[in-house]
Amino acid sequence: MIAVRKATVALAVIAVYATQVSVRAETATPPSRTVPDEAVPFVPQGGVVIAYAEVEAEGDAKTMAMAVRTLRPNQPADIDPWDADYTCDLIILRNEGGTVRVTGRSSRAIACRGNLLSPDVGTRVLDDSLDLREDEVTFRNLGDTAFEGMSSYSFRCAAGAWHLSAATAVFSSHGPRGGVTHRKQAISYPKDFGLIRMEDFDPDAIEHVMSKSERVID
Repeated sequence: MIAVRKATVALAVIAVYATQVSVRAETATPPSRTVPDEAVPFVPQGGVVIAYAEVEAEGDAKTMAMAVRTLRPNQPADIDPWDADYTCDLIILRNEGGTVRVTGRSSRAIACRGNLLSPDVGTRVLDDSLDLREDEVTFRNLGDTAFEGMSSYSFRCAAGAWHLSAATAVFSSHGPRGGVTHRKQAISYPKDFGLIRMEDFDPDAIEHVMSKSERVID
């Protein structure tokens, strides 16, 4: 009964998230399970590209985004892969006339725990969680349970620099009488917070603002 209940709640939260959260995205390159050669030099050693997207930009240019998970160094050789510690980076690249450079990076936008990631995760298994436009990127994190819920962070490029533009969370909690309540938090720039550069983004720093936006949803 507990397993059935959790599955029911999970489906409910996913349905709520799908109808309540709108993420704008342009048509990106059709998915494949490879990473373009031009992006490979920017993947940390030993890293796995768990999501990738690209869009053509104005002129002879292209914007690329990739989510990379990397095993942290200096861990015991015999450590259980499930107990190992990883870093997860969201990296934005720009190719202009054949010259590729990093224009944005965040080490806190992607949850290394959750997202249904296993130690043997494959390349581009989370492509559906990454949406990209020329000037905006969004990554959606999926918790391992319905109560952990889902969160998404969006970054926009202005004057060549990326900054946090929106954050959303949907999750469930037990009500006072044992029922389940679905909740949503959503904030955006500049209405709810000041300028936060992509490289400075920390989910903990916006937790208070997120909680103030919380509301119960059907």
